[in-house]
Amino acid sequence: MADMAAAFNSIQWNRDDSFLRYLQQKEFAGDWFKFFDSKETEEFLRSHKADQGLRVDTIKSLVKDSSETDERSTTDILIAIASEQATYFKDSDGNLYAEMAVESHTETHFIKGKGFETWLRREFYKAFKKGCSPQPMAEAILTIEAKYSWDCETYPVFVRIGGDSKSTFIDLCNPDYEVVEITATGYRVVKKSPVKFRRSSGMMPLPYPVSGGSLATLKEFLNLKNQEDWKLIAAFVVACARPTGPYPVLCLTGEQGSAKSTACRLIREIIDPSSTPLRQIPREGRDLMISAVNSWVLAFDNMSQIPPWLSDLMCRLATGGGMAIRTMYADMDETLFQASRPIILNGINSVTAEPDLADRSIPVSLASISEIDRKTEADVIDRFNKVRPQIFGALCQAVSVALKNIPTTKLERLPRMADFALWATAAEPAYCASGEFMLAYSGNRQAAIDESLASSSVMDAILQMTGEQSFKEWEGTSTELLQILFCKVAVMRSSCRHGSG
Repeated sequence: MADMAAAFNSIQWNRDDSFLRYLQQKEFAGDWFKFFDSKETEEFLRSHKADQGLRVDTIKSLVKDSSETDERSTTDILIAIASEQATYFKDSDGNLYAEMAVESHTETHFIKGKGFETWLRREFYKAFKKGCSPQPMAEAILTIEAKYSWDCETYPVFVRIGGDSKSTFIDLCNPDYEVVEITATGYRVVKKSPVKFRRSSGMMPLPYPVSGGSLATLKEFLNLKNQEDWKLIAAFVVACARPTGPYPVLCLTGEQGSAKSTACRLIREIIDPSSTPLRQIPREGRDLMISAVNSWVLAFDNMSQIPPWLSDLMCRLATGGGMAIRTMYADMDETLFQASRPIILNGINSVTAEPDLADRSIPVSLASISEIDRKTEADVIDRFNKVRPQIFGALCQAVSVALKNIPTTKLERLPRMADFALWATAAEPAYCASGEFMLAYSGNRQAAIDESLASSSVMDAILQMTGEQSFKEWEGTSTELLQILFCKVAVMRSSCRHGSG
C-alpha cells in the first residue's frame, strides 16, 4: 500500500481539466489493479478522494473500467475526448468539421480527414500512453458525425483565401496558424483568424508581407515580350487574392526554353505555394475537382492539348461551378464538389482551342531566351526568394487598393469576365495607370478569340465555302449547313493526309 501511495503522489495531476484528470486516475487504477485486488485499490482511492477531486460515486467505476479493456470502452473514451476538447460545425454542403485548440493556436479539420484522426489518436496516447486499433477509431468518428451533424452551426470553410466584399484573409500556412487580414485601409498579420480555414497536404507557408515593395519586382523574373503582357499578369495575380470568382485562366505559351514552367511556379509562389506547384493534366473530372477542393491555384505544366470535357470543367471552375459523383459504396448518395479557382496553363502552343475557354483565358506568349541570357533555375529561385516578402507585401497592398476602389469602379462596357475586369480596374493604381488594364485586356481577348477561330476546322470550312466564286448567299436549315461543313472538313482532312492542298 505504501508503494501505491508513493506512485499516486508522484503523478503530476492535470488540475485544469477535469476530464484529463479523470483519465489519469483511471490509468492509475488500471496499473495498480495488476498488483492489488479491486478492494484494496478501491480503499486506497477512497482514502485519497479529497486529494485529487475523486468522487465516491466514480471510484468503483474507475476500478471496474480499469479491468475492462474491450474495444467498446476505447470507443467511448475517444468519443468523450472528441466531445470534451473540440467544437463542431458544418459547411454549406453539410460536411462536418471539428475545431480544436492545439498548443497555442486553433486548428480546423474535416472529421473524415486524416488530420482529425491524427489529432484524436494523439490525445488518446497523451492520456493512456498507448495507441488504439482502427476499429474503435472508425466507430468513434461515425458516432461523432451522427452526434453533431444535426444540431451544429453552418460556416463557410476556406482554403488559403477567405473573406467577403469588405475583408480578405490569406492563410500564411505557418506553424502558428497566422493569417493576413486585408481591408480598404491596409493589411496586418493576425494571430487568430476570424474565418474558418482548413489546410491540406502540400500547402507551403507564405512569408510575412513586407511593406514598401512593388508588384513590378515580379516582372523582373518573367520572360515577357511587352508591357501589355505585364499588366495582364499583374491583374491575374491580384485577382488570385480575391475570395470569390470568376477568375481568368492564364495561358503561358512559348518555344522550348522560354521559362514557361518557371514563370508558372513563381506566379503561384506569390499566392499559394505548394510542395507540388505544377501538375500534369488530370485523367478525369474527379481528379480535377479534388485538386480544386484542396488547393487555391491550379497550375498545369507542359500541356499539348485540352480535351473538350476538361475544357468544359475548367470553364466551370473559372466562373464557379460544381460536380456531383456517386459516393463510393453507396447506391443513391452523391459526393458534391464545389469550387471556383484561378488556373494557370503552359505549353508550347495555345491549348485553349475551345471558344468558351478561350473567352475566359488570358494568353501570354513568352519571349525566347538566348544562351547568353539564360540562367539556372536555382539561381532564379534564390533571387526570387530574397524579394518574395516584398512582392507579397505589394500584393496585399494591391488588394487593399482594390477593396477601397471597387465600390466606385465603373466600366463603360462589361466584358465576359465582368467581375474580374472590375476588380483588376479597381486595383490599377498598384500596377498601371488608370484605364490601361482594359485596353490591354480587350486586345488580348480579341486575339485569343481570333486564334481559337483560326484553329477551328469548322471556321476553315466556312471560309472555304464563302470564298468560292460561285458563292453569293446560302439559305437552308442549320442541319443542312452542318452537313455541308462536315463534308468540306472531311475533304480538307483527306487532302492533308495525302499531302495535297
